[in-house]
Amino acid sequence: MRIGVREIDEAEAARGDPAMPEGYEADPELFACPDGPYCRDPECVRTHRERILCLTALLGAAGLLLGAAGLTGRRVPGGMRIHIVPAGIVTAFDAGCVGSKVVLHQTFSERLNEATAAFEFPENGQGFVPLPGCEKAVSAGVGLRTSDPAAYVVREWRGRAELFLKREHALTTESVAAIVYTLEAYLRDPDVKADEAAEVRAAGATHVLVAVLASAGPRPALSPHRLAANLAGGNNEALAWDAEQIRAAARASVEWDSAYCVVAD
Repeated sequence: MRIGVREIDEAEAARGDPAMPEGYEADPELFACPDGPYCRDPECVRTHRERILCLTALLGAAGLLLGAAGLTGRRVPGGMRIHIVPAGIVTAFDAGCVGSKVVLHQTFSERLNEATAAFEFPENGQGFVPLPGCEKAVSAGVGLRTSDPAAYVVREWRGRAELFLKREHALTTESVAAIVYTLEAYLRDPDVKADEAAEVRAAGATHVLVAVLASAGPRPALSPHRLAANLAGGNNEALAWDAEQIRAAARASVEWDSAYCVVAD
């Protein structure tokens, strides 16, 4: 089954907009911009995302190599260097995000390099890569819904103001995985724009990180809004559902949405 770059779960592809702490000024040796990771300028966001994914020490014993940007890494048999660059839609490394969030960047980088180097990619080049031992490195993207208004924050997501649980209410992460494409698979994806393709090529990527998935609780059903949008013509498969399939999807959506809520910073 094809995992389209734009078809990743909504909770993984959204961005919050946290306020910069009063008096904060970034270390000039780490950031060119004084606002550091809180800057919303597109160029600063891209640069910061690349920086935090980079391993800045030479870990020869582990076989990891330095790189200019991205998740840089491991040589595999035959001498190929693994160099993983995040796709533009990945916000799990941002100071504020909606859904799963990487909180221990170096641990995540090391595990992702190791797992990608060992992973046998299918013919289509699109890999669902499990990351065992990475549970403490990634905050889960969901929590248990509560009736306490103080437990929620409002964030913009895809042009809409939405209600999310504060990240402190996130469930304990049970497992972590990443969706990783080979460079060739990413460039073939029709959802990838020309400027996005140019960025990963310029970064020297061998692979592209498309999503970070931290699982907790049951598998999420479609949100009520997404389900309605699919039935209204937003998904070709949903257009072919019969009445019983629609009712089953609606029941699953209501059950999950009544018990769980996506978290945000």
